[in-house]
Amino acid sequence: MGWKERSLQVIDSPATHFWLKSAMRAALQADPVDAANDAEVLYDILDERCAEVLAQHQRSATARTIKCMVADVNQADGLSKKPPVFKVEGSLSDMMRRGEKPFDIRRHDMSDDRIYRLMWCDVDHNPIVKEVGFIDKASGETLYYSYLGVAFTDAMPGWCILRLGAMTALVRPEAGITKTGEGTPNGTLR
Repeated sequence: MGWKERSLQVIDSPATHFWLKSAMRAALQADPVDAANDAEVLYDILDERCAEVLAQHQRSATARTIKCMVADVNQADGLSKKPPVFKVEGSLSDMMRRGEKPFDIRRHDMSDDRIYRLMWCDVDHNPIVKEVGFIDKASGETLYYSYLGVAFTDAMPGWCILRLGAMTALVRPEAGITKTGEGTPNGTLR
C-alpha cells in the first residue's frame, strides 16, 4: 500500500484522533520535505514527553506489568522461532543504541502478529519471545534487544510498553556483518 492509500486510510478511519486527521490533511497540502521535517520534530518532542510521563508513572508505581497469556509447549515453539522486528526512525534508533530509551511504545493491537506474539509467556510469566528487533528505516541496520515483557499505564490507554534489556545484536546489511555478544544495560556490545 502506497502513501496515498495509507494517508486516506488514516483520514477515513473512525479510530484516528481528530488532531491527527487535521495534521494529515495540512501536511498533504504542504511541501513534502517540510512536512516530513516538521513531523520528525513533532515526533521527537512527543516521544520525549512520553518518556518523561512514563518515568513519572513508573516512579509512582502506576505502570503495571500484566499477567500475560500462558502458552503450552507446542505454542511456545511456534511463538519464539523468529524475533519480531519493528521499523523505527533514525533518531529513535540512535537513542536506543545509546541506551537512552530502554523501551518502545506500540499500539496494543492484537491483530498485529508481532504484538500478539509478545503477549505470551511461560507458566512462570517469563516472555516466550526472548528477543525483539528494530530496523532503522534510513540505514537498514537492525538492532536486537533482549525482551523483558510488556507493561501498560493508565496514562496511555490502547498502547503497550515493550520493556527492553541489553542489546544482543547489530546487523548492518551493507556490510553483511552481524555483531553479537553479551549486551550491557546501556545498549552497547562488548
